[in-house]
Amino acid sequence: MEKHEKVYLELKEKGFNGWGGKNYNSRMLGWQEQVQVIKSLIGESVQDVVEFGCGAGDVSLLFAREGFNVTGVDISPTAINWAQSKSRSQNLNAEFVTSNICNQEFLLDKTYDLVIDGNCLHCLFDSDRLDFYSNAQRLLKLGGYLFVSTAVKLNEEDETPTISSIERCFLTEDALKNELDDMGFDIIKEWSSHNTHRHYYGLCVYRG
Repeated sequence: MEKHEKVYLELKEKGFNGWGGKNYNSRMLGWQEQVQVIKSLIGESVQDVVEFGCGAGDVSLLFAREGFNVTGVDISPTAINWAQSKSRSQNLNAEFVTSNICNQEFLLDKTYDLVIDGNCLHCLFDSDRLDFYSNAQRLLKLGGYLFVSTAVKLNEEDETPTISSIERCFLTEDALKNELDDMGFDIIKEWSSHNTHRHYYGLCVYRG
């Protein structure tokens, strides 16, 4: 938690709008595109959305603006307070919860149609990744969706790029797909982008 909390405190102190700092605007333009793609794929029956690693709430609020019932979860108290402030100032109805998404104690007795990976999965290693998937399984309705947005590399031999001070877990794209399959998720649409690193996007359905 300390690393993420420190980053959000620094972002606020420097007057940035959220994660990404000086690249915030381009980051959010990318997420606006992803939200529209997701919306076109999931149909109108999807209503309840939860974002793992919501940070300052920007992605969650994009979904709220599209009419979804949204809950955002993040480990950083500063980020969650920021998200709540943004929600109030934009007159959007979204719930934000401070919790470690690798724990099992958050959002008990709730289920969702869609889990959003808010660039959270690639910050997790080893058993924490299994906990991420376990919580997605626990919170998803059968046949619900998981959207993965994560840094990857093409080959094991490729050098692991440095994105920020926070270490990332760079699986190969094939290894990520195998992991999703092992955890009960079928990919129904996938695409990728490349800027400073290769980034994978996948919309998956939970088969149980």
